[in-house]
Amino acid sequence: MFDFRYSKHISFIRCKFANIGYTAIHASMVYNFNVQHCTFKDVGNMPLTVGYNGNIQHKYATRRVNIKRNTFEGCGVYTMYQPSCIHVKGIARISVHDNDVSMSSYAGIRAGWQNTFAPDYNNKRSVFSIKRNHIHHYGNGILNDFAGVYMSSNMLDCGIKQNMSVCHLHARVEENAIHHSRAFYYGAIGVYSDTAASSIKVTKNWIYKLSDCAVNFHCGQNNAAVNNMIYHTSAKRVFGLCNRSVGPHGRMPKQTMEFSKNVIYLNVTGAHLYGRGDKWNNDAPTVRRNNYYFKGFSQQQFDRFFSKTYRTWRDWNRVARMDRGSIIANPRFVNVNRDDYRLSKRSPARKMIWSVDLRNVVKRSGACFG
Repeated sequence: MFDFRYSKHISFIRCKFANIGYTAIHASMVYNFNVQHCTFKDVGNMPLTVGYNGNIQHKYATRRVNIKRNTFEGCGVYTMYQPSCIHVKGIARISVHDNDVSMSSYAGIRAGWQNTFAPDYNNKRSVFSIKRNHIHHYGNGILNDFAGVYMSSNMLDCGIKQNMSVCHLHARVEENAIHHSRAFYYGAIGVYSDTAASSIKVTKNWIYKLSDCAVNFHCGQNNAAVNNMIYHTSAKRVFGLCNRSVGPHGRMPKQTMEFSKNVIYLNVTGAHLYGRGDKWNNDAPTVRRNNYYFKGFSQQQFDRFFSKTYRTWRDWNRVARMDRGSIIANPRFVNVNRDDYRLSKRSPARKMIWSVDLRNVVKRSGACFG
């Protein structure tokens, strides 16, 4: 419907878009671009896309984008070329905040798929801020290999050449409630950084009732998942990593990533910490100071959760030197049955992990509030 290129100072405020065959708003090479308090319903492909042509020196290189307090319901309902409700690219100050995103046939929010940056770009400040969004009931059993928040770099530099000096997306995924995903076969993930996308922090999110892993760093460096509340109901892995197939002749850049200070409540006995194809070296990632709770696990299932190589928790903890400072105890969420994943005052996790309150994100995100 709307197509803007090489433009500035554009705003959509309190608009309604419904029953659209392909895309509602497409913008590329724009700055000072705002979409707020709008509703998008039953859109054939992607309701809202913001593009960038890869020329960081161009005066219209995409920046200062604000996607805030919108409601998206029904994305990719006809055309399923990796659709999402929101897809943003750019070079600075790209904000996706306080949106309600649901009923996508693929991803909820996508960021990147572009030329990315050096490790110290923009003084290491975030280019993408994805915060306080309610992302739920996505995938719906139609497609594979996607996430509630799905980020990527570009295939040539980072997937094929693996030139890690230019693979840093600089994204922060914070205080989002992500739940109820379902793929046709595999890959309905919570937060997913693909193609060695690097410098990504995933923190203070509620991630629950998914059909695949909570967080997947598919290669990359300087990535961290810290202080997330995870209620895991899938028989698949909790965290995903690089697999052995990347890189010619088995070549693979060193991964650097961290999973720490997360609460991981496991409510299905077949789950594992990581998957069969993940390349997990003992020096990467760093795993420490987590709170695990294993509901209904036998001793054998408990031991198998941590490693294919180390046979017991003691081996995993002391020989592999993984999960130093972690505890195994009921984290005492306020009310699991009502999806309230705050830590109660009696929670043993409070000694090392911040409680996260996202009740308003679940109840009051989107166009009708704020």
